[in-house]
Amino acid sequence: MRRRLMPAVLAGTLLVSGLSGCSLFGSSVSQDEVEDIISDKVGEAEDVRCKGDLEGEEDAKQTCAIQREDGDWLEFDIVVTKVDGDTVEFEPEDEQTPLDGEPDY
Repeated sequence: MRRRLMPAVLAGTLLVSGLSGCSLFGSSVSQDEVEDIISDKVGEAEDVRCKGDLEGEEDAKQTCAIQREDGDWLEFDIVVTKVDGDTVEFEPEDEQTPLDGEPDY
């Protein structure tokens, strides 16, 4: 079963900027950096995990999951919407999937 993301959980565009010291190595943003940014933007998340680095090219996708305060995990994809030099903009897609337990990534 898929549900739409609640705006309070993942709202707005998440930005990664090379000017603010983020990690844009070659053509990707590191997994740790993506997880940190999502965690900062989603105040009520207990934990954030992504499957890997996010490629720094438009329409690139990566799967991530957040653990809500109630302990449930929700999986969703993020997609790169714009790349400008060392700045990569990405946002969550509208759908999320509840997980049965902790993700294996």
